[in-house]
This record gives sequence, C-alpha cells and structure tokens, in this order.
Amino acid sequence: HERRGEAMLAARDAGAAASAFHAAAQTQLRLGNRVQALSLLERALTAQGTHPEALELKARLAMDSGDWADAVSALQVRVQQGGTPGVLSHLHVTLGGLYQDALGDSGRAAAHLQTALSLDAANPEALERLASLHGAARNWAGAQDCLKRRLELGGEASAQVRHMVALARVLEDGFGDVAQAMALYRRAMDLAPHDGSLADELVRLHEQTGDVAALVQLLETQAASTQDPVHAQALRLRAGDLYARSLNAVPQALGAYRAVVEADPRCAPARVALAELYARDAGTLVQAVEEHRQLLRLEPTRMESLHALFRLWHGMKLLDRAYCVAGVLHFLRAADDVEAAFFAEARSRPQLDASVALSPSDVNLQLRHPAARSPLAGVLRAVGDQLSRLYPPALEAAGVERRADRLKPEHPVHKAIRGVADLLAVDEFDVYQSRRGVMFLETTEPLSICVGQDVVRKFNAREQRFLIGRVVLGLLDRTAVLSKLSVNETADLLGAAVRIHHPDFAGLGRKNEELTKQLRRAASRKSLKALEAPAAEAARMETSSVEAFLGGLSRSADRAGLLMCGDVQVGLTTVLRDDPGTNASRIEGPEQLHKALREREDLQEMLAFALSDEFFRLRQKVGVAL
Repeated sequence: HERRGEAMLAARDAGAAASAFHAAAQTQLRLGNRVQALSLLERALTAQGTHPEALELKARLAMDSGDWADAVSALQVRVQQGGTPGVLSHLHVTLGGLYQDALGDSGRAAAHLQTALSLDAANPEALERLASLHGAARNWAGAQDCLKRRLELGGEASAQVRHMVALARVLEDGFGDVAQAMALYRRAMDLAPHDGSLADELVRLHEQTGDVAALVQLLETQAASTQDPVHAQALRLRAGDLYARSLNAVPQALGAYRAVVEADPRCAPARVALAELYARDAGTLVQAVEEHRQLLRLEPTRMESLHALFRLWHGMKLLDRAYCVAGVLHFLRAADDVEAAFFAEARSRPQLDASVALSPSDVNLQLRHPAARSPLAGVLRAVGDQLSRLYPPALEAAGVERRADRLKPEHPVHKAIRGVADLLAVDEFDVYQSRRGVMFLETTEPLSICVGQDVVRKFNAREQRFLIGRVVLGLLDRTAVLSKLSVNETADLLGAAVRIHHPDFAGLGRKNEELTKQLRRAASRKSLKALEAPAAEAARMETSSVEAFLGGLSRSADRAGLLMCGDVQVGLTTVLRDDPGTNASRIEGPEQLHKALREREDLQEMLAFALSDEFFRLRQKVGVAL
C-alpha cells in the first residue's frame, strides 16, 4: 500500500495516493504499530488534506490519545466534505460530545447536536446529550422535548428507565409537576422492580405531597412482587417507618417489621424498630426486652440495647435483672451515673440464702449449655469417677501430699465448696490444698478438688465462689479426666465406654477392645448400670462432635461459676482473665473491653446467659437474687 501511494504521488494522483497511504496506516494499526500508522496517516493527509476516511481515522486516534483539539480540527474538516445524512449526523454527534465532555463548550456542543438531529431526528445519542445540555441550562422545555422523543424510540429496559428518571426530574424541577414525575417513576419501577433508588424517589415525592397512605400501599405492593429479598426488605422497612412515624399506625408498623425479621432474623434495623415500638406499651415490654436480647446476640457490644434493658427492667421493678445488666455495663465500663449508683447500692445488699438443691432439670435444661446436653454427658457421668487406675491422679505434680494437704470438712475452704456442692447435689469428694495451680479436679476416688494455696489471698470472696461453682459442676459432670486427654483421646475413651454395652458402635473414636475391657473392669456394677441408658442414646446418634461437646462443658462450667458468685461483673472479669493472651488488669478503656467481647465467643456466651430468663430463675433458686 505504501509503495502504491508513492507511485500515485509520482503520477500526480493525489486522491489515489491518499487512499493508498490510508490503507497502509490501517494495516499498521492492525499490526499494533501506532507510530508507523500515524506517520502514514500524515502522508495521506499531506497528499489530500480533505480525504474523508483519513480525517475520520485521525480524529479517532486523536481522541484515543486525548488530543481533543486535533480531533475537533479533523472532524470539522471532515463534515465539510459531506456524506449521507446518517454519516454526517454521527460526525456531528461526535463533535458535540467532544465540545460537551472534553472542551466544556456547551454552546458549540448544542449547535452540533442540533445539526445532527436535523440530519437524523431519531439519533438517540444526540437526543440524550442535548437533553442533558438543556437541563444544565435550565431549558426545561427543550430537555422535556428531547427526553420524550428519546423515550418514543424505545430500546433496552435499563436505558428506558434512565430516560424516565431524567424526564421525571425535569418535570419536577422545571415544571413542578410532581404527579407526572411520580407516574414516570412507577413506569420505571415496572421495568426495574429491583432498583431500590426508584422506590426511594417515590417515597420522597409521596412525603413531599403528604400522600403517605398511598405510598405505603405502593411499597407493600412492590415488596410483595419483587423477587429480590434485599429489595423487599428495604421496602418493608420503609413501609414500617412510615406506618410508625407518619401514620402512627403501630399494628401495621409491627406487622411490616415482623415480616422483615421472619425473612431475615439478623436484620438489626427491623429489630431496633420493633424494640422501640414494643417499649411504648406497658403490655409489650417483655417483647421489647427480647428484641434487645436478639440485638445483643447480633452485636454483643451494642450499648444502646444494654442501656435500654436497664431502663426497661428498672421501670418494671425487676431489680435483680436490672442489677445483672448494670453489672454487664460496669464490666464494659459503660455504665452511666444512674446505672453505676444502682449497681453499687444493689451490690452492697445482703444476698438471700437458699438451702434447696437445684433439681436435675434445673441443671440440665437451664444451667448446662445446649452443646453439653448430649448423651455423651451421661456416658461421662457414668464412668468419669471410675478412672483412677487408668488415668492416675497427679497429686505429686501439683505439690499435694495426700495426708498432710487433705482439708477437713470444717476448714473454711472445704465448707465454702460444700455449700456450692449442696446446691448442685454433689455428695462425695475430697478437697486438697495444692502448691501449684488455682482450682482444678483430680481423678482420685472419690474425685477431688485441688485448691491453690494462694487462692484465698489472690481472689476475693465472689471470685472464689465463681471458681468453686465452675469446679463443682465439673464434679457433677465427672470431668476430672478431661484435663489429661486430648480431643481425640477423649473421643476414644467415650467411644470405648459406649462399646461396653454396644460392641459394634463405630460412631465415636477408634475401636480399642483393650480400652473397652479396661473400662469394664474398672467400673463398678452401679456405674455400668448407670451407663446403659446414655450409651444406648449415644449409639443411636448419627454424628458426635466431641469438640463441640467439650466446648459445651466448658461453657456450662462458666455458667455455674457465674451463678454461684452472684455478681455478673465478677464472673465476666474472671472469664476475661482465662485468656492467657489477655491481662485484664492492664486493659485500659472500654474500647479494649469491647474488642475482647467481640473476639471472645466464651464472653459472648456468658453475656447472653447473664441476661437470660434461665439465669434469673436460677439466681432466685440458689438465693443470690435481689
């Protein structure tokens, strides 16, 4: 092509030479050689400065590189060469776009766009661009005319929606015709039912006109028809807000919010709204409390809900509950003056005294964590105190001398432990003073509690009761052996115990006939009899997560400690110290406490239990309630 162009130049045929150089430039572009292409394009325009295709290509390359002035110059020359109306219309639209977007000359942009429409009245881009220019110049009539003509051309639904929205804004801003604007938004919603911004605009216009009832009806209709659950949720939330705040229609607002919560129980805005509405009526305060509890499960550090629970319970004269939530706020260093004063005064009151032990159902259904309510718990309770020969106690390692360090029943520490043990109906156990550790169980017969010699000095009375409550529930659940075993070894032990009565059981641990025989020989006839029922239940289980079960036992022990110490703040602080990576005494400010609460599942479990009805009933029974 280049050699042909040179030959045509020698023959003085400028047009043919320009065409040949243009063809060469296009070929170089296809090869990716932009520099060579530009050089050949200049040769084409040198040969014939009005060559149409070369001018168009120059304009395109100039636009690609941001050389707006060169692009405009090439196109200005090109349009003077003429062509079909469709081609010329396209060129004028391109020029109009350059002036509008790149050069900021709205006057020249409008002139070229008008020329484009005179050549092709149905040019969609020209109509859209001219409508935008008219709108910016507040030429509402011109903008309206262009947008109406553009809508008449049809097209994809998304484009139609965009033009309807633009026309609605022109009608509202330019002519104050809210009714026509609303009609256009409704048409747009029919085409794009999932577009929440359209509903937002309708809401705004309905609120502007005061026709809230019609708006709510529209929102509910849209929510029922949309297939997008997120959009439906947003529409129902908006409807609920309008019912509650504009129409004062509380039953309808509650219905809208409850529909959202039923579809998405984790929707915090709906639960916040429900809590606020329930709190308005003395007959629904209990429901308000439950919504705040649910919010705290979603966001454990939600201070608004903790403060609201204090106000609700204090106003309902449920002083023990108010005391517990004040303890949580005190732990988080977020109590206000009223809450702090109430907590300090209530904390100084003498606690009640109870002498009746908790029933098995109290312990199993209220005190124990759900993950610990497993047939495996029954298996462990049946054999857990029969293992001293298989897993001998390590008293010497803890610095315990059996005779010298065994505490007598009249010893204050033994008496304190006996008081908690009576509440949990635990009979036989020994207590030893140890030189190492804080408070832990050992696999003696009977099971024993080892108490560190510094416990009384380092922990106050309430903290001691927390530690005692935690370890005494371990006595009840016979968990002493667990500190000696890994998770897999625990699974092997529990599986072997089940296989005493169900030899073919394969649902837990590795089969070890020798371990099963050793367990059978070690266990008393009474223990073997007690093992029958839980072993049968365990054998019927499809899956058994030992790790989840052990976590449930740990959470249950924390619950027992929280219950027995009688002070939520003390219980939470003691559990906070359990993390070896946390020094509770060095935590400064509520932010660090909130961070610990967000990161620690055990603290979150404790907080939820500390605000539960089960906890309050148990406090009443064991005599620590106000």
